[in-house]
Amino acid sequence: MQRFFINRPLRETEIFDDEIFHQITRVLRMKKGDQIILFCGDGIEYLYELANFSKKSVECVQQKKIEPMDREARKNITLYQSLPNKIEKLEWIVQKNTELGVRKIIFFRSDRSQKLFLSDSKKERIKAISREALEQCGGLFPVEIIFSDENLESILKKQNPNEKRVFLHTEWQKSLLSELLHETNFGIFIGPEGGWSDSEIQKMNENNLIIVHLWWRILRTETAGMCMVFGLNNI
Repeated sequence: MQRFFINRPLRETEIFDDEIFHQITRVLRMKKGDQIILFCGDGIEYLYELANFSKKSVECVQQKKIEPMDREARKNITLYQSLPNKIEKLEWIVQKNTELGVRKIIFFRSDRSQKLFLSDSKKERIKAISREALEQCGGLFPVEIIFSDENLESILKKQNPNEKRVFLHTEWQKSLLSELLHETNFGIFIGPEGGWSDSEIQKMNENNLIIVHLWWRILRTETAGMCMVFGLNNI
C-alpha cells in the first residue's frame, strides 16, 4: 500500500493539494474509496481512505491506527560523510542509507573533498529523495540531513558521550566490528574519493576514534558507509 510521510502531526481529515495530490491522481491514478498510509515520524502509521476529489485537491479520512511492525534498524547511527565529488553520488548515499535505517547524515568537507556546490534547491531535492526512500522502504522515522560547512577537526570537537565513533581506513589490517557488539549508538566517519589525509587520521586517533577496516578491497566513498551501516546492524 502506498505510504506518504507528512512532516507535522496528522489530522483525522487531511486535504492535499500539493505533490501528494499529484502522486495520487496523476501517478497512481487512485479513486474514491482507495486507501493510503500516512505517517509523521511519531512511530505510528495510520490508514486513510480517499473520500472526495476535486480538480485541485483530494480529501482523505482516517480509518484506524496501524500497529507498527519491527522494521527499524537495530542501531542508532549517525553517518558523517565527506562530500563526494558528484551530486549523483550524494543522492545515492542519502537514498540507500535512508533505506538502511540511518538516523542522521552529516555532510562535511574533508581535506581531500573536491568542490561540490549545493544550492538550496539541490539540498531540498536531496531531502525529498530521503523522504521518498523512507516511504518506499517502510521506515517510520525521517532521517535528519545536515550540510555542514565545518571541517573534520571542528566536527570532532563536538563530543557526543553516548556515541561510539569509528572511522574507515583502507590501510588498517584488522576489523574491529566484533568488539562493537554491545554498542548501540554509533558515529561513522567516511572519507572522500581521495581518502583521509595524514593530519585527519592523526586528529581522529587523538580523539580516540576506533579504526575499522571492513574488507580487503578498497570501497568507493558512496559504498563504504552503506557496508558499515549494514555490518553494525547485523553484529
